[in-house]
Amino acid sequence: MRRTGICTAAGLLIALSSGPALCQSVVDGVVGLHPAGERSCLAQEILVPDGQALTGLRFYNNDGTRAFPQLLLLEASAAASPNLQDAGVVLADVSAQSLSWGDIALGAPVISSTGAVFAVFVLPPNAERVGEGTAGGPGIGFVRQKAGPRAFVSADGLEWLPVHPAYRLAVEPVFQARTGFATALSSLVRSGSGGGIAVVEPEKPAPVLVTHLLAPRPNPFNPRTEIRFELALQGAVDIVVYDLRGHRVQRLTSGPWPQGSHEVTWLGTDQAGRPVASGVYLVRMEALGQTWTQRVALVR
Repeated sequence: MRRTGICTAAGLLIALSSGPALCQSVVDGVVGLHPAGERSCLAQEILVPDGQALTGLRFYNNDGTRAFPQLLLLEASAAASPNLQDAGVVLADVSAQSLSWGDIALGAPVISSTGAVFAVFVLPPNAERVGEGTAGGPGIGFVRQKAGPRAFVSADGLEWLPVHPAYRLAVEPVFQARTGFATALSSLVRSGSGGGIAVVEPEKPAPVLVTHLLAPRPNPFNPRTEIRFELALQGAVDIVVYDLRGHRVQRLTSGPWPQGSHEVTWLGTDQAGRPVASGVYLVRMEALGQTWTQRVALVR
């Protein structure tokens, strides 16, 4: 994988150029924020043709295990960056499979009096993009363009940094002809009393399980932690705790598990049931021909 900066102010934005998993997609890479804060955002301008209404979006998602808590839609002005106070539509918990396109359907068609809309993806608090795909952190694909709609990033939802005009986010609009009822975004903007904003639950497919080992919880821990994992298919699972020297401490499970989300408990003991010393340990899972490792800290 090769990292490429598409926006460099204060080192805010990290873009990942095409790695093996992206080679068959129509995106040039994945972009996310590093560092990320409590209200970090990625925003893409969408131009709405005359006589058309926006009915949905498609976007290229990096990490299917991390949902965007909000997707905001607001009218765009050619002279201004996004203003989250002008949000007319809020969609909650937007996600898609890792390194895949996801579809979002609006509850009703919307239009913009300015002819443009900002789609603002709000990142989970302090969630940085650290890699490509599952467990790599929230991010959206990007594509190169000669000229076109603007894209922005923000670490706090207040100060916005424009992305180089040669790039845009991989966010594609879905339109329909304005032959029936459509709602103007400007009519949905939150008033000073806090009323009027439309909260919409997007229509999305049921989540697809991806086989992987999640971060232990809690971490650090004392006296117990839950080792969580998912299986896309039924299969044998072997989970072993090692110390940093590579010595096996305890095997937590070894055998068949059904498809789904599961967890096993480690009580901070060795195979004989004796408490182990404080320190950092490695949790290693083998399943379906793959291997994952997570670190966990025991603090007594």
